Amino acid sequence: MKTISHSVLVFATFAGFTVASAQAAVAPDGNADSSNLSGQSVSQCQPAMQVCSITFTSTKSGSTYTVTGVVTVVQTSFPQSGVQGASVNVTWKRPNATTATQSAVTSSSGAASFSTTGTSGTYTLTVNNVSKTSYTFDAADSILSKSVIK
Repeated sequence: MKTISHSVLVFATFAGFTVASAQAAVAPDGNADSSNLSGQSVSQCQPAMQVCSITFTSTKSGSTYTVTGVVTVVQTSFPQSGVQGASVNVTWKRPNATTATQSAVTSSSGAASFSTTGTSGTYTLTVNNVSKTSYTFDAADSILSKSVIK
């Protein structure tokens, strides 16, 4: 008589992300058999966050502009809500080609604000990283850079 066994992989999903997975072998008699598995795993995934918008405001005093960029960070799971307490690291590129790196922590709505000054021209705000304990940053689905002309 030929013996056949099956490997079963189980996932538990909540709010759009996998929270746990487990693997076990099941013999033809219905009993679990893990002796022939190359590896067993139990893992927990962290919620993901992404940058959903970068917006600008500005003021002018004489020939100097003050440009403020607001980066908004949200959870990727439904419903999307702001991530409070995330550290956001950005780089400004000013019209005179100089750069400035800044960091800020998001508010209860997920917003982090950054300001720079300079002359007229193009200002570019680039998000370098977003971090928060127990979260992963989904850079691939984020808005990472935006420019404004003043």
